[in-house]
Amino acid sequence: MSCNNCEIDLFNGILQFATDDAILELYYNHGMLLRSIDCPVCGQTCVKSGIYFRCQKTWRISIRDGRDTVRLGGEGIIVEIDEAKLGKRKYNRGRIVDGVWVFGGIERFTGNSFMVAVPDRSSATLLGTIRDRILPGTTIISDCWRAYDCLAQHGFQHLRVNHSLNFVDPTTGAHTQNIERTWKEVRDNIPTYGRREEHMEAYLAEYYFKKKYSVILRMHYFMNFISELYNPSSG
Repeated sequence: MSCNNCEIDLFNGILQFATDDAILELYYNHGMLLRSIDCPVCGQTCVKSGIYFRCQKTWRISIRDGRDTVRLGGEGIIVEIDEAKLGKRKYNRGRIVDGVWVFGGIERFTGNSFMVAVPDRSSATLLGTIRDRILPGTTIISDCWRAYDCLAQHGFQHLRVNHSLNFVDPTTGAHTQNIERTWKEVRDNIPTYGRREEHMEAYLAEYYFKKKYSVILRMHYFMNFISELYNPSSG
């Protein structure tokens, strides 16, 4: 029996781990373990027994084929972009942890988006990411950060909104409210305590995983992603 796009809510997900046999059946059905293998000595088919499975939760695989490959925008399509400092916090005695710069964009109407940790907000850094993630001819809306001044020279239509004066530009109607709203969602997903800067990409990946899959489908897809990352047939 193989998985047929199962839908498992939290309660039934817990029941799946009630016994060793139930756990193994779940792993088998999602391709995480092989029911049988060919003996490397004689070539005969043999059945595995006494299996101990150890899994490390890795979120990045869940968005490898989505967030990391799809380019946003195109002719006549609007993409809002922005950068934000995530993870900044203040410890006791006034010690401040700087956090990590994250650059992101969101496509109007579809809601497709990307977010990546970046070392800085320089024009070279942000332009490189923009060209990797956004198609030429896209109408890009940003704030007035100087790193974006060159966008029109690289095949993009560029609209700005001066946030020190207006949230919405009174002349063009340009705004970045969608990307600003997305930053709030991402911040809500980052742990309040115990978070680490080096885990920022993992926090972003977890956010995208939860955004893409409803609660009832997360168990199914998470198991599938584990089977891709730790393919049992590869040795």
